[in-house]
Amino acid sequence: MKSRIAFCLVMLMLFSAVLPLHAEYELPILIAPNPMTAQQFTDLPDDADAREAVLWAFDNGIVNGTAKGVFSPDMICSRAQAACMLYRLEGTPTFMNNNCFADVAEGSWYEKAVIWAAGKGIILGYDDGLFHPEDDLTREQFVTMLYRYAQYLHNYRWIAMDSFCGDPANFADTAEISDFAEDAYTWAISRYIFDKGTALAPKALCTRADAVSLIYRCFPYADADNWAYLEADKQDTDADVFFVNPTVFMGENPVWDYYDEATMSSFVGSINMEKGIYEENTRFFAPYYHQASFSAYYLEDTEKQTEIFEHIYAEVRESFIYYLENYNEGRPIILAGFSQGADMSIRLLKDCFKDENLQKQLIACYAIGWRITEEEM
Repeated sequence: MKSRIAFCLVMLMLFSAVLPLHAEYELPILIAPNPMTAQQFTDLPDDADAREAVLWAFDNGIVNGTAKGVFSPDMICSRAQAACMLYRLEGTPTFMNNNCFADVAEGSWYEKAVIWAAGKGIILGYDDGLFHPEDDLTREQFVTMLYRYAQYLHNYRWIAMDSFCGDPANFADTAEISDFAEDAYTWAISRYIFDKGTALAPKALCTRADAVSLIYRCFPYADADNWAYLEADKQDTDADVFFVNPTVFMGENPVWDYYDEATMSSFVGSINMEKGIYEENTRFFAPYYHQASFSAYYLEDTEKQTEIFEHIYAEVRESFIYYLENYNEGRPIILAGFSQGADMSIRLLKDCFKDENLQKQLIACYAIGWRITEEEM
């Protein structure tokens, strides 16, 4: 028996020695995974936002290192790596599609990711019918992949992808965007994936740090800074309160389209006027969202007005879904909101609590300062 164990160990050592290392290495899981954390990378990006994105992506299993302790943020991302990132982002789901690319080898480290992504319409092949897995990726190609992934989420998981905010005119190099990527950039700008006034650089090659940062910005509520209150670690509580803020934005635009310090301070201040009601025995969750100003309520264009509030609700819903999937853990829920927040709370109640299991978690919906019709009751 001992000789058989020794033989297996020797063969394992030989196999490990000759196995080629790739930028997104995938070793067979023969032993427990390496307990290394992203904090142990020796080459994390200097930029604080990019560094936070890498830490998040590694902790969530979206990216690996290129070697032990090495992330290689400046390495150019390949098409195969991009497919793997999105596949892992979705949780490496099972699928029934067949491989449609002759250059995607059976058993390759990226085979499953490419087949899944192609089946969902997230990636496409070239005109020659091939995938070209090792080709370098441009930023506009990756933004387009993210856009298609958002469409997939919208179609299969009912996660909002549309928005009405953001103006391409705020970016100097929009003329450089290829025709195939125009819709993707319109979506990305409206989702605030790019900061106002920065360069889009659509033709630049996409580094690993670029790719991870773009993914991270697609999920704004993964960032604790996008929550006015996020009491996920509060102990000894009986229930959660999900609170939607009242109107505090007084700008001329119908929608709060930028995060300025004064408005954010007013946002938190208005929450504090009500938070104490729920303080005892609850955890409190309140997302920032691009709410409507008072002027939106007086728009003569009723179609535009409806569109504005539908898209505002889509963002609130996104924050609520993120809360459910990442923080709730089956705890009882109180929905609460005042004024515009009450409107959004009622929409959440009618939309998300159709699910019978979620209904069992609901304690109450306190929607104050908004009309509730007899039909809705």
